[in-house]
Amino acid sequence: MPEIEGSTTDISDDIALLEEGEEGGAPEEKETSEIQSGVPNEGAPDKDEPEAEPETEEKPYEVAHPFNRPSIKQINEKYPEIFKTFPSLRDMYFREAEFSKVFPTIDDAREASKDVEIYRGLRSSLEQGKNDDLFKFLDNEKLLEEFAPQIFPSLVRTRPEAFWSAANPFIEDICRNMFNKGVKDGDQNIQNAARHLAEFFFGDLLVAEGKRTFVKQPDPARAAELKASEKYDNERYLTFRSGVAGSIQSEMSRLINEGGKLDGLSPFLQSVIADKIIENVGSTLQSDTNHIKYMDSLWDRAKKSGRTEEDKARLVSAYLARAKSLIPSLRSKFLAEVNGKGPSASAEKIKRVSSVANRTAESGNGRPSGTRSLDYNPRRIDYSKTSDLDILNDEVKYKN
Repeated sequence: MPEIEGSTTDISDDIALLEEGEEGGAPEEKETSEIQSGVPNEGAPDKDEPEAEPETEEKPYEVAHPFNRPSIKQINEKYPEIFKTFPSLRDMYFREAEFSKVFPTIDDAREASKDVEIYRGLRSSLEQGKNDDLFKFLDNEKLLEEFAPQIFPSLVRTRPEAFWSAANPFIEDICRNMFNKGVKDGDQNIQNAARHLAEFFFGDLLVAEGKRTFVKQPDPARAAELKASEKYDNERYLTFRSGVAGSIQSEMSRLINEGGKLDGLSPFLQSVIADKIIENVGSTLQSDTNHIKYMDSLWDRAKKSGRTEEDKARLVSAYLARAKSLIPSLRSKFLAEVNGKGPSASAEKIKRVSSVANRTAESGNGRPSGTRSLDYNPRRIDYSKTSDLDILNDEVKYKN
C-alpha cells in the first residue's frame, strides 16, 4: 500500500480514531434455572419475592485486532457520503493501516517513539563529538559499570586500529610521566624503565622522552574540509528553512483573507491582523507536543533526503493542516477588536463612559442648566448604536 503524503491530519487524530469505540457485547445472562439434580441455585430468590434485576457491569473497551477493519467499499456502501463529507478520514484510514504494519499496538508505537528520541539525541551528540553524552546515558541506566570493561576488548576484536587509537594516548602519558619522575628525582633506573616501556609498546625509546608520538593527530586538511562542509550545510539549511517559512506565511495570509474576510479594511489593518494571527498560531502550535514531534520528524527526513521541494511541500502542508483550524476564531477575535466590538474595546468604552459620567456628575460644566444628571449604567449601553461622540454628548442608546 503506497504511503499517503501531504497528510491533512495530526498523528494524534489517528490515535484518537483508533481508541474511539463503543462498549460492545451483551451483558452476561444471569443463570436462573435450577441444577438438574433438583437442588436450587445458591442464593436464588424466594418465589414469593420479586426477582432483583440483574446488575450490568460496564465492560472495558477492547481494542480490535489491528487488521480487523472494514474495507473502503463496505464503508461507502453503508455511508456513501462519509468520505465526501470528511475527506481526511480516507487519509487517516490508510495511514492507520500502514502504522499497524509497523506497530501492532499503540503501546508499541509509544515505546518506539521514546527509543527514537533517545537514539536521535545520542546520534546528534556523537556526530558533534560529544561522546560524554553516551556515557551519561549508560550511567543513568546503570549500565556503565558493565559496559566500560568491555570497551577495549571489543575494540581489539572488531577494530584493532581503533583500539590503539584509544589506548596510545594513555600509554604515552604513562611512559612520559615515569620518565619525567626519573629526571626530577635524578633516578636513572626509572628513566630507563620508562624507555623500556616505550620500546615495548611503540618500538621507540624517544616516546618516553616526549620526542616522538604515535597519537593520531587531527588532519588539518580534513578538519578544513569538515568545517567547509558544515558551513555549506548550514547555508543550505537556512535557505531551505527560509523558503519553508515564506511559503507558510504566504499560504497563511491567503487563508486569513479567504473569501475576502478582510477586504473592508485598509491594507495597514489587514497586515496588522494577519501578523497577529500568524503570531498567535505560531505560539499555539509551539506548545503542541504532538505537532512538534511530527514536524521534527519531517525536518529530520528532509535533512536525510537533501531538503528537496517535496520535503518543503510536506512541511508546509503539515503546518497548515494544524493552522487551518485556528485561523477562523483568531480572525473573528481581531476583527472584533478592530471594529470596537471586542472584549478589550468594550472594557475600554465602559471605563471611558464611567469616567465621563463621574466627572460630569461632580461638576455641571459642559451641560446646559436644567438638563438631567447622568445616572445611567455603562453596562446597559448598546455600543453598536452608540459612538464615542454620543457618549460625550449624552446621547446614549440603551439595550432593549
